Amino acid sequence: MKIDRLYLIIGAWRGAPVRVHLFTLPAMLLLWGRHTHWAGLVALAALVLIHELGHAFLVRRYRARVLAIDLLPFGGECAWRGEVSSLERALISWGGVLAQALVFIAAELLVQLGYSPRTHAEASVLGVALDSNLFMIAFNLLPIPPLDGSKCWAAIPLWWRQRKRDAALLRKRELGDELHRLRTQDDAEVPDEVKETVRKALEDARKANRVEMKE
Repeated sequence: MKIDRLYLIIGAWRGAPVRVHLFTLPAMLLLWGRHTHWAGLVALAALVLIHELGHAFLVRRYRARVLAIDLLPFGGECAWRGEVSSLERALISWGGVLAQALVFIAAELLVQLGYSPRTHAEASVLGVALDSNLFMIAFNLLPIPPLDGSKCWAAIPLWWRQRKRDAALLRKRELGDELHRLRTQDDAEVPDEVKETVRKALEDARKANRVEMKE
């Protein structure tokens, strides 16, 4: 471990430092210390770290670079840099809550399989994994900056637009192949109206694709 300005470096993930702000522990004790067992505080910090690792995983998935993963007094941050599409940027914003959702599912599965906390520490950790986790997910999805919800919901219209664009490109490719096939056949075998229909469909597909690209 070493101190970098106001951060304590506790490890690294794929070459990016994992850091804890020096005011994180005092802030957590101030906000939660009276109501949460020490194990619950550790679980809260771990949950924030898992959230940020979820972002980091998708950053790497889309070939961008993770600069640092920070635990802050009131949350966390995954600092990254890279050229990504608007859809990929929105999907990266989903990474944190999706990672938390996996934690929630795992904890709920343990409960359904019969696990019951035997100590106060275990109860605090389970409460963080379930109740606190679910609250954090719902809160973070609010469409308010700087929460992830201010960015991640854009993934839905962006995905739909990308889907339409891909369909238009596929249709254009299929029509182009069909037109090429018709041109290589004997003219006597293919009626002119068939060729004209394919040409018109191909031109319509090109126009639709140009409109999609402008949007």
